[in-house]
This record gives sequence, structure tokens and C-alpha cells, in this order.
Amino acid sequence: MTAQGTILLGEDTTLRGLVHSIDLRALAFWATPAALHIEDELGPVDPAKSLEGRWGLVIGIVGGVGPTDEAVADFYFRPDHTIKALGPEADDGDPHFIGIGYWFSFPDGSFVFGVNHPGLPDGAGGSSGAIFGMHRGEVVGDTLTTRGFAVVDQGAGQPYVGPLRVAARGTRTVE
Repeated sequence: MTAQGTILLGEDTTLRGLVHSIDLRALAFWATPAALHIEDELGPVDPAKSLEGRWGLVIGIVGGVGPTDEAVADFYFRPDHTIKALGPEADDGDPHFIGIGYWFSFPDGSFVFGVNHPGLPDGAGGSSGAIFGMHRGEVVGDTLTTRGFAVVDQGAGQPYVGPLRVAARGTRTVE
């Protein structure tokens, strides 16, 4: 973090809340090579339809009604097909969570991504748990929409929650 409170993209492993799950590590073994293979097979994605870049997203549980059922986050879809997601700003100026994941786009503007991140504070000193989500969506102009599912790991000794239906909408933002 800089003196002005700006998150530097190179600080992935030092920021609070980074989660590495077995699910996401398994995804890592195939996601980036698969994305490169798809590009070779189908041809490059039109830059206007590409997911690459920074997006402001609102992600929510479909039909959710609780305070942690919707989150605002900045997603950085990097050229190497990795994702860095910064959750909403906490009182100390840092994001509530840092998420990581993998993505790839198709030439028609559709895409898929998987992301893993800690949950938002629940207001009682806890968290909603570590969240692993898979999304499928499309880019139209400078907007995106997704539908997918998420599974919540509530911690040791607790049952998993889900799969939950999730949806997101977002706008491409200028760096």
C-alpha cells in the first residue's frame, strides 16, 4: 500500500484476506493453459469484447435478503488470465477482502471465471466464510453480466453452504 492508501497490484500476497483453497489451486492447474488453448483454437478475442482490464462489479446472491448477500468489488482481469478482486473498502481504508482467481473469454464476448475470497464481516465480529464462485457471462460494450454459483466454507467443523445462485453486473473502469 502506498502512503496515499492506494493498493498496488504487486502486493497480492501481503494484503489482508488472501485465501488459497484447494478448489482454487486445482482450478489453477487447468485455467490458464485452457485459456491459452481456447485462444489458439478459436482465435483471439476482439478487445472490445474482452474481459481483460479493471471492472467495478456488484455481486449478489440471487434472492438474498441479508446484509452480506451483496458486495461491491473491483475486479482486475489480468492479461495472464488471473484475477485480483478487491472487496469494498473497510474503515481502515483497506479492502474487506482480497480475492484471487482465473478467467478466460470467448470470441463472441462470453466468458467464464472462478474466484475465491473471504466473506464480508457479518456485523457480529465474524465473517460469512470463505467463498468460491464460478461465473459465466458476457461483455456488451463496457458492461458485463454474469450468472453462476458459489459455495461458502464456514470454517472448521461447520458445513459448507451452497451451492448458492449468484449474479453480477459491472462496468469497465479506466485505470
